[in-house]
Amino acid sequence: MTKNEKERAYAKAYFYIAYRIYKKDGSITSQCQKWLTKAAKAGSSLAAQVNEKGYFSPKNHAEWAKEYRKELGSCDEDIKKYISNALEKNEKSMESFKILMLGGKGTGKTSTIAMIVDEFDKKSFGNLNLLPSFSNGDTFGQKLAEMAELASKDEFLEKTRVPTSESVVHELSINLKSTPLNSGIKMSFIDIPGEWIKGGEFNENMEKELKSSNVFIVAIDAPLLMEENGAFNETVNYCSAVCNRIKQLDLSDAGVMASGKKMILFVPLKCEKYFAEGRMPEVNDKIKDRYKPTFNFLRGSIAHNCEVAIVPILTMGIFKFDGFKRDKNGEVKPFAKYAKFIEKTYK
Repeated sequence: MTKNEKERAYAKAYFYIAYRIYKKDGSITSQCQKWLTKAAKAGSSLAAQVNEKGYFSPKNHAEWAKEYRKELGSCDEDIKKYISNALEKNEKSMESFKILMLGGKGTGKTSTIAMIVDEFDKKSFGNLNLLPSFSNGDTFGQKLAEMAELASKDEFLEKTRVPTSESVVHELSINLKSTPLNSGIKMSFIDIPGEWIKGGEFNENMEKELKSSNVFIVAIDAPLLMEENGAFNETVNYCSAVCNRIKQLDLSDAGVMASGKKMILFVPLKCEKYFAEGRMPEVNDKIKDRYKPTFNFLRGSIAHNCEVAIVPILTMGIFKFDGFKRDKNGEVKPFAKYAKFIEKTYK
């Protein structure tokens, strides 16, 4: 980067830090004002506007969040390190939870987290705040841009992404406004490769994540669970493999004494079609049937050491499953699904 480029990047960084502090505190505190002043001096026109008006425009919250996550995500390592230290130096003392996400690629795990973050950017949830870690870069911004593009269409063809071999960590912190940064809870969502779940052999990385996680989210692609009599359910949802992995949890009294109780959430995603058709009880029953060995295990002698729930999610809310793509012989391609615009259903 040239000297001028670096100066502009630091100006954006100062403003981003001020914005994050504002989102945390809910007002322009002295700490927020300090970073706004630095940003304005470094050449940030947005910081100068906020200083002049005395407030952040609520209409711009989501736009600013997306813009700065994207632009600062491409900064050089020195600036990234500087911002991370300024924003997160106190997070080491925060209470932390690890949430292990079990499910195949394309079930909608990252999309769901991104939309939760976006809702907190757009709306007020009383005294509650949700802040994505700077270490996430522009992961959520990219995902939201993808969904915004889809939302501009009447229908689209969804294709499952190519599986990766490495785990991905999405970090968020949740706290009350006007409280110290380190008074909240740090949540790390661990998205692991499907091969780790399906592999029957010992996997050191998988074992480590199972032992250290507090919450387990079983992400379920609802259309693959429900359609074609569930013929393609195992291709992405890995019901049998998920059961085998959950059975590896040490839910004995001694195990819970050492690492705490566990929460297992079965989360069917992309449920719009079944919600609109009043078929959510059917989705609930299908999950209990397909994951029956898992539920039987969790209802056994260790039931008092874990919390279990089924939590459906409407991933985008405005599209519903509309059929599988088929080849020239009429055979279903389970990784390619059509979705159709249904906004009127929810008005």
